[in-house]
Amino acid sequence: MVREVKTKEEIEAATATETTSLTTRAAAAPPADDYSDRFIKYIPSEAVTIYTFLSGVLYQYDPADTRWEWIIYLICQAAIPIYLHKVSGVNKIGQLLITTISFFLWASVLPNSPFESIDGFPKFYTVVLLPIYTFLVPYYEGKQ
Repeated sequence: MVREVKTKEEIEAATATETTSLTTRAAAAPPADDYSDRFIKYIPSEAVTIYTFLSGVLYQYDPADTRWEWIIYLICQAAIPIYLHKVSGVNKIGQLLITTISFFLWASVLPNSPFESIDGFPKFYTVVLLPIYTFLVPYYEGKQ
């Protein structure tokens, strides 16, 4: 599965440029991404996995020191748009932004996140916002 969200208009434009017959074009055209495809593509699963693993390992050694957790968080947060663009071929700014915001929400609700070291950080709001955001953003098709 290609990581970049494909809209119906993009699929039609790509297949319209081919010089094949209508029946061949219709059979060869991949479908546009639907809600469930976008749902999966907007979650930065690679970064969440790496972040969860590394922060869990570091927490075992020194739970009071959040410096390394902040460093891991910032590296993962900064790496998401770079990774998606360079490795996964995502060129849509909207999709890169959605995925970057998704990582912030995921990282802020996980146990032992560095955000817990901020006095007054509204973790309750991010816990409530994460599922709402996760289920609503796939309605956005990520057009250029």
